[in-house]
Amino acid sequence: MAESSSLVAPRGSTWRACGSSLAASSKTGSLSPEEALVRECEEECGIEVEVAGILEVTHHRYPEKEVLLLFYRCELRAGEVRHLQVADHAWVAPVDLGSYPLPPADQAVIARIRALEC
Repeated sequence: MAESSSLVAPRGSTWRACGSSLAASSKTGSLSPEEALVRECEEECGIEVEVAGILEVTHHRYPEKEVLLLFYRCELRAGEVRHLQVADHAWVAPVDLGSYPLPPADQAVIARIRALEC
């Protein structure tokens, strides 16, 4: 894994950043978005991460719903990625993010990640 790689996993027909939907998950309860992200990384991939700050906030309107996405910069603290609740994973360099079928809502964060690498 490169220092500035993004961890993505397949979800249906697209690949997405690992994380959680606060609205869709009854498990989140009163967790903050940061706490939910840490919990999901552990439950889905068996890794311990430390949230290092917000990277991007974006709003996207799909035909069936609107989403507000919070993307965080994280540091891997412990563990090797295991496929506990994901079928696969990839550590992707910023320049290679366009090679993965990521959802339209993720385009703003992809642009942000690429800009940080310049």
